Formats: sequence, structure tokens, C-alpha cells
Amino acid sequence: MKTPAIEAVKKYCKHDCMNDQRGEVEKCPSTDCPLYRFRLGEKMEHVNTLKYIHKRCEGCSENPEKCDFTNCSLYPFKKLP
Repeated sequence: MKTPAIEAVKKYCKHDCMNDQRGEVEKCPSTDCPLYRFRLGEKMEHVNTLKYIHKRCEGCSENPEKCDFTNCSLYPFKKLP
């Protein structure tokens, strides 16, 4: 079962990062991205997806919790639990 956070990562990678090109998500060269291993929407056992979303958000903003970019697919998950 996919979680809302996994679905948000999948959407982020496809829409926000790869300009709606699904094939490009599969071929993503950004192996250093915190979301890389989640990009295809696969849930990983014993892995806190929210931690990796927060790491990606830190790469975009100095303080993700103050981010106001509501159009981002990751926006609802920007805060650490």
C-alpha cells in the first residue's frame, strides 16, 4: 500500500522535477537526490519517507517549515513529524 507521502514524492518527481515526463523519472540521473529511491512510488520497508522529503526540502529552502510554495507536491510533508 502506497502512503500519501510516497504518492507526493512520485508526483513531485514527475511533475515538479521532470516536467510531466514519466520516462524521464525512470531515467533520472540525480542519484544524490534524497528522493531518488522513492521516485517511482515504491514504498520501502522500515524507511521514514518523511525524513527524505524534509532533506529534499532543505535543499530547496533554508527553512522548509517556513516555505510558502504551496504548489509543490511536497508542501504538505515539509515538516518533520
